[in-house]
Amino acid sequence: MKNIKLLIITEFVFFSIFLPFSVIGYNHVILNSRNLSHNSADQTNPYEIEQGITYEVEVNFSLTNLAGSNKYLFKLSRLDDREVDSPSDQFCPPYQMSDILYSDIDNTDEEPAVIVDRFGNSYDLFNSTLNSNEKVILNQKYSVKLNEITFEDVDYSLITEYDTSSEIFALYCNKSEPNFERDDPNLIQVSNNLVGPSDNPIEKAEKICDWVSSYLEYDDSLGAAEKGALWAYENGIGDCSEFSSLMITLLRIQGIPSRKVTGYMISNNPNFDYEKGKSLEFSADNSEGSNFLGHSWIEYYVAGVGWIASDPTFHREYNYFNRIDSLRFNLNIGSWFTIPGIAPPNNKISEFSNPLVLYQSGASFEFEYGFNITIMDIESSDLPKESLNLDQGMTNLLILCGVIIGIIGLLGILIRKRNRN
Repeated sequence: MKNIKLLIITEFVFFSIFLPFSVIGYNHVILNSRNLSHNSADQTNPYEIEQGITYEVEVNFSLTNLAGSNKYLFKLSRLDDREVDSPSDQFCPPYQMSDILYSDIDNTDEEPAVIVDRFGNSYDLFNSTLNSNEKVILNQKYSVKLNEITFEDVDYSLITEYDTSSEIFALYCNKSEPNFERDDPNLIQVSNNLVGPSDNPIEKAEKICDWVSSYLEYDDSLGAAEKGALWAYENGIGDCSEFSSLMITLLRIQGIPSRKVTGYMISNNPNFDYEKGKSLEFSADNSEGSNFLGHSWIEYYVAGVGWIASDPTFHREYNYFNRIDSLRFNLNIGSWFTIPGIAPPNNKISEFSNPLVLYQSGASFEFEYGFNITIMDIESSDLPKESLNLDQGMTNLLILCGVIIGIIGLLGILIRKRNRN
């Protein structure tokens, strides 16, 4: 599991924190509730939904100011619906289908804002001036369905040409950046040696995923700071961040858009026993530390197919190429996120650590962060597939009825013959 900081506390002077929200440069978007159903009747999906687990998730955060009067700024990730209708995410399968049931934030200086970044991630952004022993509190509840999705038998005829001028390429492929050094000659040579000239993007991705998973040795002692793709290649070790960064970089060298996904896992056991009504609690605070299972994995984009999730870290021991399970909550996609109110070039962080708190120098405080999960429903692949339409179902039903009627008729004839004899 990723050894991450769940809370980044950054000391800055007051004036650099509390710029008006309009100066920070975000769009102020209030997100509407989204329907948890997934409509796929208008197209044939290139993926299969093996199972869907519906969770009720309660998020609780509080910070208590211990002495004096101090000012704080908070930025917390939301559990977004992963079918956001935006140019950068419209080809995403229903990995995470989320609906926020309520959100309550108390003791803020101004009305909290919901902001959306360039990757489509949404956050709660708010500030608070606290006197001694005063606290700010956030309570939220979500209904989240995590689908186990596989791309096992993709019809390669669906693959189309990339539009390299698209927003997807601008965000996730075209440029080299820290931790994703796609212009490094050694990484270019590695990437080119792994693939064949006639390979399509999925075949290239499989070879790269297999190589990264076998080349890197997992090391959970590296700490919270990301090392990046080149460091991972040169040292041959990494945690989930380095596994993901190296795979992403080798894919981008091949002209395949790819991105990092970060969040929490409820278990690091792929054979986790899902049981309706089961509850799990994760927490972090000043004194007890944290039991959160932070993790990162990747998604790569294939034109005509969509965003395909893979996990090179877990692929070392299990098959996680073109497959993702129902154990991981998605908090962020992308990398190099903006820290609000901080002047460039120091206003970016590669992996967003949730929650993010900025405070005045000398402030003293305590915090508590909780993530309480209950399994509400379990849908397995034994149920009818989403891609099954009404006409197909009716045809199958009529065929079955015809077979049953035929069997009954045959039995009737045999019984009459027996009675005559």
